[in-house]
Amino acid sequence: LQARGALVVPYPCIELSPPDDTARLDAALRNLASGVYDALVLTSANTVQVLAGRWRALGLQLAGDHLRVAAVGPATARAAEEHLGLTVQTVPDEYVAEALAEAMQPVAGLKLLLPQSALAAGTLARELAAHGAHVTEVEAYTMRLGSGGAALLPLLRAGKIDAVTLTSGSTARNLRERLALEGGELAALDGICIA
Repeated sequence: LQARGALVVPYPCIELSPPDDTARLDAALRNLASGVYDALVLTSANTVQVLAGRWRALGLQLAGDHLRVAAVGPATARAAEEHLGLTVQTVPDEYVAEALAEAMQPVAGLKLLLPQSALAAGTLARELAAHGAHVTEVEAYTMRLGSGGAALLPLLRAGKIDAVTLTSGSTARNLRERLALEGGELAALDGICIA
């Protein structure tokens, strides 16, 4: 947005944090490093960032280059290459769970690691399992209400905000919650472009 000339006003609506107990995630990552899984399935750049932190904390290295990596979209693929040093082989044309499951075919008999948000709907895991994959779902992170950033309500009331960008359903829900906690309501967004 900045590269295209927009003045970006930050207003964080989500904050990512690893699960309170990382034992299951850590065990899955150790198994990944030792070659237990055939593929790693990445559903967001957020997942990649959290995995990179745990990966470094555990001091892990991948055993061999057998691992197939799939990402839900190009931003997630770039994050995997940048933060995990992994080459992504599969990215669907449409950036949704169902399209990713289809793009990964065939998966029958493969062992897949699917780290994701605590709020994930489970659609991708069900789709992959329906095609015969052995899917290990593991909570990689949880999302909490964001804080900090600009004083959004006064800016909205003064007509200084032209558009609000939402990057996920969680961002949208938390925007509503943050506005309410700060004495505002969704009506403050009337007339504002929501992207």
